[in-house]
Amino acid sequence: MAGLAFVALQYLAYTGTIQVNYDRLLIIAKQLAERLAKGWLLPALMANVPFAGSFAVGFALGLQRG
Repeated sequence: MAGLAFVALQYLAYTGTIQVNYDRLLIIAKQLAERLAKGWLLPALMANVPFAGSFAVGFALGLQRG
């Protein structure tokens, strides 16, 4: 998702639709990295891993049977 958002920002900046403040974006990315290092965000992201994993396996099996 983050990669897709980055590509979208790049495209919109290229077409002149938006103007990206890359200095501010770098500050935000550093703050996010610090939060990840402190262990604040990672548990929130990892909370749904069992559900996502079981969904992916079930989806793949459903595609194979179809």
